[in-house]
Amino acid sequence: MQLNSWEEIYKEMQNIWGIEEEDLLRIYEPIIKNGKVLDLGIGEGRNSLKFALKECEITGVDISQTALERCHDLFSKTPCAFKLFNEKYQVSKLKKRHIP
Repeated sequence: MQLNSWEEIYKEMQNIWGIEEEDLLRIYEPIIKNGKVLDLGIGEGRNSLKFALKECEITGVDISQTALERCHDLFSKTPCAFKLFNEKYQVSKLKKRHIP
């Protein structure tokens, strides 16, 4: 998928991943304490919302400015400190290395 494709998708739809966080986060939610969270591919913020409500400091990165604006609106209603960054990174293939 091209980088700008995500921006186009977020402009056309809201909550493209739903509104509920991933199941794994629900399992670990009871042991989450206050702290710092780095969410790469934060999108609209659904997976980091539980952390935000626990007043964790959230740093989120996404390639879609539209998604980040929605995330900003969501987190502005919580007591957390947050920073959001619009970055466009490419994933490159890693070379296999033999480790003795």
